[in-house]
Amino acid sequence: MNSNCTARITSIDRYGHTVVEFNHVMQPIYNHTWINNTILDLYVKPSGGREDDEGFILSDLNFTWYAARLEGARLDLQLDFHNPFEISPAGVMDDLRVHFK
Repeated sequence: MNSNCTARITSIDRYGHTVVEFNHVMQPIYNHTWINNTILDLYVKPSGGREDDEGFILSDLNFTWYAARLEGARLDLQLDFHNPFEISPAGVMDDLRVHFK
């Protein structure tokens, strides 16, 4: 039996609601601040090499986030992009990376 826990982002809507689904039911965590501070790091990885473009400003991709709910094998996150029009401009899809500490 494979005991590795894996996760994938299954949806992100225009309002920043993001769903992460795990391959296992997760142990309940009732203090969602703990998830924010100790379990996850999130960041945007620009795609298409645009980070090398003249005038590109990495801080334009900054955002805040919080864990809204963890239930079963599903984690709901709420993202708030500081400059939403800088995310995936002109159809070049940036990557949202979720890092488990």
